[in-house]
Amino acid sequence: MKNNNVPWRVLMAALFLALANFPAETQNSVAAKDRIILAHKFMRALYPDLRGSRTLTVDTYLPYAQDDATISWLEVSIGEGPKDTILGYAGGCINQPPTAPLQSLPPEFGPPGSPSAPSNISPPATTNDKTKGCPNGPIRPKQFLAGSFWFSADGRLTTYAVDKARDLEKMNAFAGMVLSHPEMTDSQVTAALKNAGAKYGPLDESDLIQNLPIAALEPFLGKIQVLSVDFQPLLKNRNNVATWPEWRVTAKARQGGATEDTYELRFDQFRGDLISLRLIAPRQPTQMER
Repeated sequence: MKNNNVPWRVLMAALFLALANFPAETQNSVAAKDRIILAHKFMRALYPDLRGSRTLTVDTYLPYAQDDATISWLEVSIGEGPKDTILGYAGGCINQPPTAPLQSLPPEFGPPGSPSAPSNISPPATTNDKTKGCPNGPIRPKQFLAGSFWFSADGRLTTYAVDKARDLEKMNAFAGMVLSHPEMTDSQVTAALKNAGAKYGPLDESDLIQNLPIAALEPFLGKIQVLSVDFQPLLKNRNNVATWPEWRVTAKARQGGATEDTYELRFDQFRGDLISLRLIAPRQPTQMER
């Protein structure tokens, strides 16, 4: 059976240049209706250190046969260029053309009694100063962060999640060190976490609360009231040490003074990056409505 969902990719540069000339009021109304623009503004607000990146690549899909189709999911990737652009190939480096394959040999040039060489055989890879350290496979622009957005039928952001934490390598290295030293006490693990570069260890709750990106989130969620901040304890077998402590924030958000949503937000321990957001209790009437 054919799938009517046709994938499409949007490169945002021309659209953003056009929107840059709109009055602020017009930009706000566009952002409220256009989920791609909302995602772009969301990423710029929550990860301001990435504003120097060159492009935002957007992946999404729409029901092709539906006239009034709306976007319910999209993924964005922030990087040095469009994420699927091929800059180079296996066996070569960026800005160097791929090596042409060898042609088939006529039978008279092959060893006696052997078939001719098969076609499209690439020459053996060689290492020299120009190709040393070049990765195998297609070479694409470096991507710094990818996140997915889910929207309700009325256009509200219901879920957001990053593809992987920006400091995943540091997290895994720290976890490998801890798991290889089971004799470490919890206090030693905490000290080692800070030495590894984490900003928000288990003793840094007050610093985390002070630096929560409330002002950055309110244009998208509404007026925010933090209800609780906690994290899962370190397991006895320490299998959760790579992401420990993953900070969990429960908050209410009010839009227009009429209704309240309840969200769960999660932040990583190394940067305090927002790594996920989900709507857990939608649109409850406020005291004024009851």
